[in-house]
Amino acid sequence: MKSNSCIDNKTVQKKLNRFNKSFMKYRQKLVRYYGSDTAEQIESQTLDEYKQLLPKTPKFRGKFSIYNTLICKNVLFVAFYKAMKKYGKEIQETIRISYEIEEEKHNAIPAALRWVVRKIVFSRLFLFYINRYSAKVGEHTEGWIIKYKKGDDNFSNWYFECHECGMIKYFHAHDVEELVPYCNFLDYIQSYVFGMGMRNPQNIGQGDSICCEYMKKGRFTEVPGNLLEIVNYDIPSRST
Repeated sequence: MKSNSCIDNKTVQKKLNRFNKSFMKYRQKLVRYYGSDTAEQIESQTLDEYKQLLPKTPKFRGKFSIYNTLICKNVLFVAFYKAMKKYGKEIQETIRISYEIEEEKHNAIPAALRWVVRKIVFSRLFLFYINRYSAKVGEHTEGWIIKYKKGDDNFSNWYFECHECGMIKYFHAHDVEELVPYCNFLDYIQSYVFGMGMRNPQNIGQGDSICCEYMKKGRFTEVPGNLLEIVNYDIPSRST
């Protein structure tokens, strides 16, 4: 029987206590693009949305499961989007700001650490680790059904096949289906920063029945078609 457990009250409170720190880069972007008054309004609304969403956050088995990290990041992202939408901002503005934040975070990673990460993600140990937690996350109704596999070392060193995506499930559960087409922007950023050579020919967010990502060490990471408008998007001039 599948689990439907959520994070506990202690974890909820811990994340609320960290909100100011977690939202810091969003705050900086909001001030830059919209001015202080609008930034304060959107931040306050984001916190209200965050308080409502957090108790409904799925909890997956595994103390160090990457999927818990991903879903909790998604909660803040959805709260931010709901706040932006309430204040009349276009969806592209939300995605572009979130994209910039993640891009800057990843670009700040030292080259030596990027090299270490690349060595790890192209190791047998990584496939063992990720499949161990992938099996556990599939036990939750709101989790991923996903399998990582060794590639042919020509088109890919490894790849995954995802039949159910936890992020997309979360978007549907909280009435933000319009975010679904942009579900892979973090994957793209991680791929080009760490030299993972991602190709994403099938994607549930673009209407396919399955999502497949193929990784080839050192290959240039092309911008997926669904993200071209975000990569090239200019946020409208600042208003106060």
